[in-house]
Amino acid sequence: MDSLWGIGFRANVAKAYITKWGENLLGKVLMKVRDYVREQQSCTPHEFVIMEQDQGLFEWRADVEWKEPMVKTQGRERFDAIDRWLYHPGLLCRIGGGEYVFIDTSNYWTNLASSEAMSRITTLVGILNATVNFDKAMKSFIRYIVKRCNVNVGKTIPTSVCFGTERLEIDMDMESKTLTFNRSRELIRKVTANSELVKGVCIMPVDIDVIPTVYRFPGQNNMIRYLIRVFPDPRALVTVMWHVGNSLVDPVSRPKSLMLCGPGGSGKSHLLQIIFTSLLGCCGILPDGSLTTTARSMPDEVAEVIVGNRMAVCYDVDLERSQLNMSIFKNISGSDYIRVNYNSCKSNCSLVLATNGAVNVKKQPEYHSDAIMRRNVAILMNVAALSIPESESVIPEDSLSRIDFDCACVYTRLTYDAIPLAPMDLLLTLCQSEIDAVLEHVIETSEPIDVFDGVHVTNVIANALGLTPNNVIFKTRLISPLSLFELEGHTLIRGLAPRHK
Repeated sequence: MDSLWGIGFRANVAKAYITKWGENLLGKVLMKVRDYVREQQSCTPHEFVIMEQDQGLFEWRADVEWKEPMVKTQGRERFDAIDRWLYHPGLLCRIGGGEYVFIDTSNYWTNLASSEAMSRITTLVGILNATVNFDKAMKSFIRYIVKRCNVNVGKTIPTSVCFGTERLEIDMDMESKTLTFNRSRELIRKVTANSELVKGVCIMPVDIDVIPTVYRFPGQNNMIRYLIRVFPDPRALVTVMWHVGNSLVDPVSRPKSLMLCGPGGSGKSHLLQIIFTSLLGCCGILPDGSLTTTARSMPDEVAEVIVGNRMAVCYDVDLERSQLNMSIFKNISGSDYIRVNYNSCKSNCSLVLATNGAVNVKKQPEYHSDAIMRRNVAILMNVAALSIPESESVIPEDSLSRIDFDCACVYTRLTYDAIPLAPMDLLLTLCQSEIDAVLEHVIETSEPIDVFDGVHVTNVIANALGLTPNNVIFKTRLISPLSLFELEGHTLIRGLAPRHK
């Protein structure tokens, strides 16, 4: 029999052997982990998850039942009508984040939530006077149409405009100041009827019977000659033309709001009428009080104007006695999804409003939120428009004058990446109700300024608005980067200088 000493000795040897074997195994595991981590660290973040040699396989099959109902039930006739007259001919599609219906009586596409589309659908399914709640009566049909739209998804929209019945792609020659318009390539394919008109996806076009082919700036210039008398600073007209062009050029990635500020008789209504005339067919008028209502959500009558147009105008916003509804103001020009009755759709609508006052930034500090600063600009209207002879105040409304002005606006939009603003208009956009306090210490100048003067201007604006100087520069960049310049490592506001040194 082994002694206790012998048993203990063998046990210690076995323990040491097992420990050594375990350390070797653990070491190998740790080395593999280390090599794997080093391999992953040498990859890009995307490759960290899926290595090239580990690329997987994605298999799928078509869900046939998704497109066709299994059982033909009573009442199915209305859905069959949608398929027969809209879906099978390819007159439903989804493009740019929204659902669209082709209006075959006008040969263009419109948003599913627009009044035109709803009129077409209600007539098609035979719901003209619903005995129950209209929303409930239409909800199932709208869901069905959205489902059909998702089957026909369009390609990315090129840089283009929609005039009449055609989407036109744009080639621009900066040297000769020339725009060349060509019919767009097909954007959707599932079309069996009117393929030439349908495949180009002409969405909410200008209502006009003239198709431009070549335009050289400034063109016939009829509208511009009329408008120039309304602006004390011609640079403000460039701002307006950029804004109109921004609503015309697709894809509309950043709709904006333009505030026309000035007393009565300063030409605001004249300008709004010209914008409305030049954009007939894709420009709507907001009801009175739409932007100063105390409602928390956007009324349906406002939403219907926004989703069915490229531009909305509001003729009289009384900011002297009322406050701007910031929630609705942001939703209109924010490229947001807007709920209209029973449907939700993406808005690409810009806004022009006329006001006799200014936003009280002390009472409404949310005006200086990044969202508002990104979307809104203001220009000063102070010409005595009533002094213009009546014989000279007739707005040109012929087709050539309208399309000529639209092309000039498109050219302006494509020339400047950001909206151009005169220094005083930038100051009005930033300061609103506090602009008089700032103008006691700041003037516009065309002379070069030094760093000391530029920093002083920024500090004056910051003190008046209760912001930091860095925040003033940041807000200015959101409004228009073109209004800033760099000097000796400082970012300064262009065209403004201290009134008293």
